[in-house]
Amino acid sequence: MDMRWGVLLAAALWVGCDDEAEDPPAPAGTESAFARTHGFQFPNYGNVGVVNLTPLEMTRLFGARVCAAGEGATCTLTPNADRWMNRTNARMGGGHCFGMAAATLLFLEGALDPAAFGMGDAGPAELALTANEPLQRELAYLMALQTVPEVTRQDVGSWGTKATPREVVDHLEAGLAAGQRFVLGFDRRTGGGHAVVVIDVAEGAAPDTRHVIVYDSNFPGRETTLIVDRAANTWRYDHAATRPDVPPDVWEGDAQTFSLSALAVSALQGLDPARTTCPTSVCEAFDPGGARRTLTTVGDFAQVLVTDGAGRRFGDHGGERFREIPDASAQVFRGGLWDDTAPPELSLRDDQYTVTLASPDPDTPAEVWWEGPGFALGVVDIFLGPDVEDQITVAQGRARLEYETTEAETAVVVLGAVTDVSDWEFELQSAGDDLGQVIEAELDMEQGVLFFSFDDFEASDRSATFDLLVDRLGDDGECLLFEHRGVQVPYGAEVAIPFGEWDDGLSLVMEVDLEGDGFDADDPVIELTDDG
Repeated sequence: MDMRWGVLLAAALWVGCDDEAEDPPAPAGTESAFARTHGFQFPNYGNVGVVNLTPLEMTRLFGARVCAAGEGATCTLTPNADRWMNRTNARMGGGHCFGMAAATLLFLEGALDPAAFGMGDAGPAELALTANEPLQRELAYLMALQTVPEVTRQDVGSWGTKATPREVVDHLEAGLAAGQRFVLGFDRRTGGGHAVVVIDVAEGAAPDTRHVIVYDSNFPGRETTLIVDRAANTWRYDHAATRPDVPPDVWEGDAQTFSLSALAVSALQGLDPARTTCPTSVCEAFDPGGARRTLTTVGDFAQVLVTDGAGRRFGDHGGERFREIPDASAQVFRGGLWDDTAPPELSLRDDQYTVTLASPDPDTPAEVWWEGPGFALGVVDIFLGPDVEDQITVAQGRARLEYETTEAETAVVVLGAVTDVSDWEFELQSAGDDLGQVIEAELDMEQGVLFFSFDDFEASDRSATFDLLVDRLGDDGECLLFEHRGVQVPYGAEVAIPFGEWDDGLSLVMEVDLEGDGFDADDPVIELTDDG
């Protein structure tokens, strides 16, 4: 089998009951001299067997600001930077199409040298992905550029300047005539996004239509067509079927979806890591009263619905789509594998929000992150069944979250903060409760105290069991790590851990307010020792 069609499961031979192989369906699109010469001959891919971002790429993105110590290849990332890197890498499990499209154009521009990836004077079409870590990391770096405002602000259509399909294709035609090269991005209504290389724009057979000819990394060696109907102000992409036993997966949009966009390759060049806008949770000091928040989800969520303090909604729930929250903006992470339906990353003003989660796959972990200046609150390793919904509530002006489960989930609640002196990360993993439970946690950096509690929806005398991990990374690169497993506290009690007084890495004090009337001398104080 010609491995250029390896992305298409359709290219496999399917054997029926009569043991006779059926003819494979035709590959998408048509043969393309451009795609054979300038495109990669391996298909778009996920995260199996590859290396994505490392600390070196993080410094290429954001400079030494992300390092607690060292720089470049010797950089020790701050906990929040390390967390952002790992989360971004995980999001690449949905594909690397944006990085592959960007690299194709940068090779054409001469901004990337194939020799740097082990192929001498050969063109990018000869590059292999397998066992080529430099290329894998470069494509991951380019993938991450779609999160950088200096890049996205230059996008015309969805990420930056809002534009309709008609305006986007007109922008393409004018730019191509002026010698520009473009990455074309488009997003599916039900989640997920894709990025391809624009080869040309031609008039369609139907009146006032344009055929945008593209190289799609899901189809090596081929060119496919996205159709824009200028009169109807719509777009449509029909080449999304990857298996012979499912119908074509048609992607489409209109003048209201802002789901089609064009990004000139020049936006990817000349970036200064020292000046590039860094994620606020990574590079800014702790400020729970900061103006904007970012909500990011990773994993196969069936739906994510955000509700603000006034009851206004943004997201999907019960088969409906809501866009009621003022000033909310969404950006899809474009990976391009057809089964990627990840919800977009949301930028929201500071307010109280409740996030309702549902996932169709109980065997696939997911995570949710709420980030602001100098802090990150997350729930990771979430496993939800098809009919299960969990809720996460975040407070206004505070580094506080409440996680409500309906079954015996054992997800990990993570709180991280950046200060001028040191960076902190706290992990609480509950042992779970068959009846469900509520976990509340808050970081008070001014007092240097972690507050948390467990509730079981009943006035019971039972206890919650959890594991605790604390990580402090000083500006000098010194790391103190504390771990204690099997800690038990009564349901309804409030717990305080004054981590600001912690200086030896061997033990922490846990104060327990049994009555919920404030901490006093009569409440128990427990010394936790490091058993990690």
